[in-house]
Amino acid sequence: MTKKGFTLIELLVVLSIISLLASLVVNSMSDTRKKSRDVKRISDIRSLENALHLYQLQNNIFPSALSSLAPTFISAIPIDPDGTSYRYAALRLTTSAPCNGYHLGTRATGLETSSVVLSTDADATSAGTLCSGSAANFAGTDPVYDKYVAP
Repeated sequence: MTKKGFTLIELLVVLSIISLLASLVVNSMSDTRKKSRDVKRISDIRSLENALHLYQLQNNIFPSALSSLAPTFISAIPIDPDGTSYRYAALRLTTSAPCNGYHLGTRATGLETSSVVLSTDADATSAGTLCSGSAANFAGTDPVYDKYVAP
């Protein structure tokens, strides 16, 4: 008489292999999500940078706040994937000078993955005087991704 079916050991081996494969897939998806959020952050900073320069071309100064860019120079001010605003400080050389510089960057904890792009950002620290109505300046040291135009 022959018995048809699987033994308990065989079933446990198959289940452990399936769970191992599932955990590998979940881990790889987590890294992909982090990278996609970082790509969006860098893209948003570049879009804001372009809008700031368009504003500066038309007005000969940079705005004291990012809200001045929408909707004329950018359709809407982008929001970081974690739901916070990007950091922006309008800068000038002295208190009587026009706002002719800025510091723009990601949130305080910056990018989630180590990236080659971090070596191409400004890593700016406080420089220049804040324009009236501008948010406080911030340190742009890594892992914050930042762009800086000296006043």
